[in-house]
Formats: sequence, structure tokens, C-alpha cells
Amino acid sequence: MAHRGGGEVSSTLAPSPATVSESAVLRPLLRRNAAVIQGTFATLWAVRFALVTGAWLESAAVALVAVGASVLAFRDTRGLQARTAFRTAAGRRFLRPVTIATVVQILASILLPMAVGMLGGEGLVMPTVALTISTFLIWFARPLALPAVAWVGGAWTVVAISLPLGASGATMVAATCAVASAALLVSTWCTARAATH
Repeated sequence: MAHRGGGEVSSTLAPSPATVSESAVLRPLLRRNAAVIQGTFATLWAVRFALVTGAWLESAAVALVAVGASVLAFRDTRGLQARTAFRTAAGRRFLRPVTIATVVQILASILLPMAVGMLGGEGLVMPTVALTISTFLIWFARPLALPAVAWVGGAWTVVAISLPLGASGATMVAATCAVASAALLVSTWCTARAATH
């Protein structure tokens, strides 16, 4: 809180360009944002799983854990403003490769499944989408500085490749969604717990 002319004026806690550092500000903010985004996608995969299996209770549990992780990440980074920090020169440099990789992943998750479907592999569309996200996690672990996320992405990649070899149809869809949701939830929790470290 700041006092000006006898009145009380609230001021938000925002890092100045001179104090923005990768370890103290930018990486915790990236981890916080990543926890929220990964938790959201973990929930979406859980909903897709429930649409196939009717397991809505499990889907709700995933959503609750994701919300809890997001709350934890925001609590531990209270006072840090992403919009201000990422607009500094250091913030833009730090975020640029993440933005590029994210755009590439989104395009890959659209174009590769389309190509697979056009080539007659309709049953492989969902595992292909999962594969684009799991491989992204392997790379994303680097700017997050969280090796655990890379391990999650690597394990998910192996499973995503292996599932079509032993399952098909609704079973494969359900298994793909369950694995995707679980992997993203683990990554979400790892990221949220590390938000201030």
C-alpha cells in the first residue's frame, strides 16, 4: 500500500524491468501459467474419457486436483504479475521459444491427425494428438527447469506409441484419454509444487 497526499492508494506488486530475473520471476511465472494450462487440459482429457466410459466421478476428481494445483501455484507466486514481467526485454527473450514451440505443437496437433486420417488411419487420430503433446512436454521441461516433466512426457510418449499395438476402437480411445489425463495431472502437480523454487 502506498500513501499519497494523505490518501491511501493501493499498488500492485509488479517487478520492475531492472529486477526481472529468470530464476526469481520469469520461471516461477511460467511454472504457474503452465500448471493452470496443463490442469485444464488434464480435465478436458478426463471429460473425453468420461464420454466414452461414463466415468464422470473420476473426471470430477481430476478437475478438483487440477484446481487445487492451480490454487497452489497462484498462492506461492502471489504478487508476481505475468503481464508486466513478460513484457520486459528479458521476459520477451525468455518467453519467445516457449511461444514458438507452443504454436508448433498446436499446428502439429491439428495437421498430423488430419494427415493420419486422410491416409486411412482414423483410429490413430487421438493417439497422434496425444503424441504431439507428450513430445512437447519433453521439450517444455527445459524452460521450466523441471526434469520430472521430461520424464512424464517421455513415459507418455512411449505409452502413446504402444497403445495402438494392443488396443483399438473405444478401448484405445479410453486408454489414450486416461493416460493423457493422468500424465498431464502429474505434470501439473510437479509444476505447481515447483512454482516458487
